[in-house]
Amino acid sequence: MSTSFTAMNTLGRALIHFHSIAAGITAAADVPEPASKHHIIWWHLQILYSHSVLVRFVYNPP
Repeated sequence: MSTSFTAMNTLGRALIHFHSIAAGITAAADVPEPASKHHIIWWHLQILYSHSVLVRFVYNPP
């Protein structure tokens, strides 16, 4: 029970961390138009991938 709680707590903190990074990058991305769109899309894809890795780790620990 405590291991599950710790894992979920860690997951929650990681999600907040990744979302704050994404928000900062999105706010700071005032480079020329096509580059900024690709930059933001790339970072969001990386964040989604990180989420999937974290969720897999929580539900199926090694």
